[in-house]
Amino acid sequence: MTGLVTDIFLGASTTTQTFKRDIKVVIAYLNVPLSSRSVTEDENIDVNYFEDDCDCISQLLSITDKLLYLIISASSGDFVVPLIHSHNAIEKIYIYQESKCAESLDWMQEYSKIVRNKTSPNEIIEHIKNDIALITQRPFRWSRSKKLLAELCLQSTQVSTRMLSGVSVQDDSDTWCIVILYFNSHRAFHLSHPNITINTFDNKDACINFIQNNNFKAVFLIISMDLLNDIQRIIELDVVQAIYIITNLNLNEHIQMISSYSKISGIFFLNEDLLEQLITDICFYRQMRLYKPAMSIFKFEPNILKKLTNYQINFLFFQLFSVILPQLPIQSISRFTHSMTNDKELFSYLIDVNITVNNLFKQFNISALQESVLKLNEINQHIMSSVQTLDPSPAIFYRAQLMSQNDLDVIKNNSNALLAIHTFISASRSFESVAKICRQAVDSQLTVVLFELKVANTTSLVDLNSELVVFSLGTLFRLVSTESTPIGIWRAQLESASGSMERLKDQLRIEIGGQLTWLTFGNYLTAVKRVDAAKNYYKYLLQTLPCNHPSLASINNNIGLMYSEMNDNQLALNSFKKVLEFNIKNLPMETEEKHLTVTDLSSPQSSTFDTTTVLNKIAEMYYRQKEYTNSLKYYREALQLAEDANLRQFFQAKIEALLSSNTNSHT
Repeated sequence: MTGLVTDIFLGASTTTQTFKRDIKVVIAYLNVPLSSRSVTEDENIDVNYFEDDCDCISQLLSITDKLLYLIISASSGDFVVPLIHSHNAIEKIYIYQESKCAESLDWMQEYSKIVRNKTSPNEIIEHIKNDIALITQRPFRWSRSKKLLAELCLQSTQVSTRMLSGVSVQDDSDTWCIVILYFNSHRAFHLSHPNITINTFDNKDACINFIQNNNFKAVFLIISMDLLNDIQRIIELDVVQAIYIITNLNLNEHIQMISSYSKISGIFFLNEDLLEQLITDICFYRQMRLYKPAMSIFKFEPNILKKLTNYQINFLFFQLFSVILPQLPIQSISRFTHSMTNDKELFSYLIDVNITVNNLFKQFNISALQESVLKLNEINQHIMSSVQTLDPSPAIFYRAQLMSQNDLDVIKNNSNALLAIHTFISASRSFESVAKICRQAVDSQLTVVLFELKVANTTSLVDLNSELVVFSLGTLFRLVSTESTPIGIWRAQLESASGSMERLKDQLRIEIGGQLTWLTFGNYLTAVKRVDAAKNYYKYLLQTLPCNHPSLASINNNIGLMYSEMNDNQLALNSFKKVLEFNIKNLPMETEEKHLTVTDLSSPQSSTFDTTTVLNKIAEMYYRQKEYTNSLKYYREALQLAEDANLRQFFQAKIEALLSSNTNSHT
């Protein structure tokens, strides 16, 4: 996004200015020498002293509306820390170790909120002062930088923006716009761009009507005001992504009041850098749409298929695809060519692959599948082959999850639900690092949740370095709880739920009537109301497999079932007739598949089957189309081939019913 022209004089910037957050803090001391205690005069900071471990634990766990900083002696730490570490209010823990203490501190490695281990009380106090000063200051403006986006993608503060290079954003200028509202002020500036329409208004109602009556996905709104005005109605418009206030008000109380509104990217005077901020925010918005992974949730209920929500449909779509991905045929075979010895190279490839995942599930057409399957298979196989064995006790990892406000509302209201993140999930062992990323995102008014992932030792993941891990595609978690913190960061506790996918597959197999494989995936998509995706999937298989592939009979049969489910009887008939072109009589039945009865027209098959089954389906399709003569013909052919007595009885009954119906119609 370049080429914006402005006649605003770009002078000195005040982007480094900060406001003080209204955050309550508790500093707790447990069994620390009196000489190390420091009482602050800040009215927002309370200092509590404890000498009893149990009393300290009880008091700290009762605090939910303040940030907690705990200074604790090494002798008490191994008992107290495990009991309070997961408490959302705990921000940091400092271990005080007396110089003569020889006690082992190896236990500290399991707890990522422990950030200091010092023998000098004064040194601990200085660290606490610095840490609190950082967290209680809010920047004057948003900082939606490319570096922040890279940190959110990679879950590390030690990243380079070069890792995001090489990925182009498609032209989407018709989905967003810039609007200027001169609010009781003269037109002291002008913006223009050769390819972007910038709409200007002098009337608030006209501006609101324009925004509401157009189908933009995002509006970047510049408001020029000489006097303090009520802008709440404009702020509440969902499509408004960011608001830029240009004013000559220079009183601190006015600036503080305006900054308290949501969506305010910054306040600018006529000699400041509005243009740079606007371009940065628009670029971040466009790239965020490219990189941000989708999320979905699922709750087990009887009769899953009868009450699917969009979130559940998306969940099943992604998870079922992840299951059959290793089985999918590809057009060419190649080895994984990207170096795994360099973390940066692997991360860069993961970013590219995760963009591929996003694009695949937005489109899910033949070209997207052809481009994606090999790439996704290679990275997933690499992760699975490099799986690290965790300790018997669950490990804890952290992730800063960017999401929409609607996604946040969903996870807040669905505890105990299964959660899927539609990406190769990366996470960090460092709470401090991920919490810092979350704070930066919240300061830029992004909706972010700090995920605490409790991972069982059976979960498939691979170490990228000493801090970061990545999970295999389709890794499932269960939402345990979601709570807010005093600084506006939501924290969600999740636990691995890998066994839930088997339970879900079993329930779907009962409801759909066939086992999930790469051959039946399209029929599963039809059952969960993703018909277009099912069609594209089967087209992909037909284009990918050679013309003599033994599975083509099953594929055409399942395509017929798909069209039958859609009541497109002619296309179903065409597909079933194609099955007869294959020599299906001598093709083997897979041992793990049961034989489906000929009366079952809705069960997809991942195995081959006898000719009588296909003839029965063709006869049924003709019957649906009221072509009774043809229906009778194929039932008779099936009767001639049937060897089982029950099948012969079934076909004979069908023939007699048709003959009886035909006789009655002529009397």
